[in-house]
Order: sequence, then C-alpha cells, then structure tokens
Amino acid sequence: MGLGATASSGLPVSYGSANTNVMISGTNLSILGAGTAMIVATQAGNSNYLVATPVTNALVIQPATPSFDFVSNSLNAYYNGSNMSVGLVNLGGVPVSVTYNGVTNLPTGAGTYTVVATVTDTNNYTSKSVTNTLVIAKGSNAISFPALTNQVYSNGLVVGLGASASSGLAVSYSTPSTNVTVSGTNLSILGVGTATIVATQAGNSNYVAATPVTNTLVITPASATNQQTIALNVGCTWICFNVGTPDGTWGGLLSQDRASSNDVILGNAGSATYYSGSWYPSDPGFRPATGVMYMVRSANARNMIANGTPPGSGQPATLTAGWNWIGSRGATNTTLAVMIPDLNASDGDVIVDQTGGMATYYQGTWYANTTNPVGGLPIRPGNGYQIYLRNAQIVHLY
Repeated sequence: MGLGATASSGLPVSYGSANTNVMISGTNLSILGAGTAMIVATQAGNSNYLVATPVTNALVIQPATPSFDFVSNSLNAYYNGSNMSVGLVNLGGVPVSVTYNGVTNLPTGAGTYTVVATVTDTNNYTSKSVTNTLVIAKGSNAISFPALTNQVYSNGLVVGLGASASSGLAVSYSTPSTNVTVSGTNLSILGVGTATIVATQAGNSNYVAATPVTNTLVITPASATNQQTIALNVGCTWICFNVGTPDGTWGGLLSQDRASSNDVILGNAGSATYYSGSWYPSDPGFRPATGVMYMVRSANARNMIANGTPPGSGQPATLTAGWNWIGSRGATNTTLAVMIPDLNASDGDVIVDQTGGMATYYQGTWYANTTNPVGGLPIRPGNGYQIYLRNAQIVHLY
C-alpha cells in the first residue's frame, strides 16, 4: 500500500517501522503478516527548514479469512497402485495440512478415507477446517485367456494353461469335464472329446473379481496308422523311424512322447537333447529322417511314441565306404535284400544289430549268425542297424 505523508516545507517525507510484519520501500508499505504496525513519518529539514517533528500512525492488519474447499471430482478415484490425493479450490496460498483418516500419508489402497484440510497459520489467517470423504474404489480386473490348441490324445499328455489377469493377480482354473484334470496351471489329458476349462480371478482388497472366461479344448484320438511305438532300454537303444512329420522337427515327430530330461537322440549328423518338455537339436539342420539309424540314450525303459505319416517308397540314400547307420522304413519285418534291392554288396560286407545279430555277404548271399543263416539278418521296424560296405554307392530304400 502507498504512504501519503507530506511536509509543509514541501520536502520529501521518509518512513520507518520497527515492526516485522511490514516492510517499507520508499513510499510503499508491504504487508508481511497480520497484527498492528507502527509507521513513523520523518522530515530532516535542510539549510532553510527546521527538522519536522516525527508523526506516528498505527496500521492494523486483520487476519485473512480463507475460502478454500475440496475439489469435488477429486474425492472419487479407482485403485491403480499409486498414491491418491485430493485437490483444493480457492486456496490462494493459504498454508493447510491435509490428513487422511488422521494421518498425512497419502492413501494407496481401495477404501473410504475421512479427509480433513486445516489452516496451519492461524496468525495470519482465521481458523478454518473442512471435512469430506475420499472414496478409492477397487480397480478393474479382466481375464485374458487365449484359445486352446486342439490336442491329439497321448497317455500322460499335459497342457499348460496361459490365462492372465489385468490386475496381475494369479488366475485359477477349473473344469466340469471328466476327460481332463486341472492342477495349478497344468491340464492333464485323460481321454478324447471336448473339455471345458474355466479361468477365474477372485480379486482382492484392491481389485474387483474378474468375469470368468471359458475356453474349450478338443482332444482327438491318436491315429494308430501314423503312430510308431519303439521299445527303449535304459541306456542306449538303436532305433529307426518309419514315420515322418511335415515340419521335419523333433518336437513334431515326438509330440506325444514322454521323454525324461537329458534324454539324447544321437545321429551321424548331430544330436537332440530333451529338456523341460522340448527337444533341442545340436544344430538346426539336424532333423529326423526315416530309414536312418539313431542311438537313443534314455533314463527309463519305456515306449517311444513317434507320430507322422509313412514315407514313400524308393527314397534315395547315399552309403559311404565303411560303416553306415540304416534302418527299416517299413512297418513289418523284412530283409536287407527287400529293403535295399539295388544294394551292390561285396564279399566281406557286414550288417549288425544291437543284440549281436550279424550277417556277412559272400558270393551273392547274406549269411547270418542266426538259426536261419541263409537269407541274411531279419530287418525289424523300429530297429537300427549298422552296415559295413567296401564300396560307396547310391541306393534306394523301400
């Protein structure tokens, strides 16, 4: 505010105050706080005028009356994991303290909070306190449950369930169907047919319960005509596949097989290791083939199950001079002469199996060390064989 004292001499008047609730600069008085301030006007005179007698005035500064209140749309919120606070309107720089259920910590969780805003500077402002209610409603919660891929029945088959909730809370599963069972996030297949799986999330103190989501799973019978069962020993077994898959992967061929972790399939061109539900080849180019022998190292004696389609006849194969790994591409017992009709054997060529069976070629005939030595070693489906040839050649497998 401006100060308007004058001197009869016409000389300028100076101002001063010993009070701390005002500050004077020139003819302007700045108010710093409520209370009474004494303002002294002086004029020091000059060579022609005497010093004027000082004049004192009192200035009374009343405390301001606040008019703040809560912003109405800040009193309702939804839980999102963040701290929540209310807004004040018409605050005008008034210092206030806001409490939530009696404490100044900002609330986070869903619930109802009594909110009180109170003036903290009662020297310069009249006392005022306003009270209201902050309601933090529970957050939304929705389940995402991707469609389930149809399955071909296999004994012991387990399917992982991958539903998730927008709240981040764990999803539970249940089923009214009798051809499957649920344990945690795993679904065990017990039989063919259609199974209904329900995903639920019950919510908690901060999230509402999600609407249940239902998915169906179709389990079709395994195709016996395209399924090969190979008996495995504990340790190493020589095997051969007579079915193949279009994708040419170990996972596709052995999708229904129940291997143990660290079981290994060893071939001439690489290996594949089973771990945590998947086969991992040593090289992307190492893929399953029919008519080729593999060594399987298994932790358990069991039946290996391969699913696919039977191969066509007359598959070309390159046999090197020395030892080669071969096997039957057919589904029934046969002989080497029938399996490889264009084999150009030489005297002294040998074929062996894992059990010690052996046949040697001499002057147009294979002679086996079995009870029926003439005609060669029996070639059985699923078994692997090693054949020693003196001469490299390209043949056709049947």
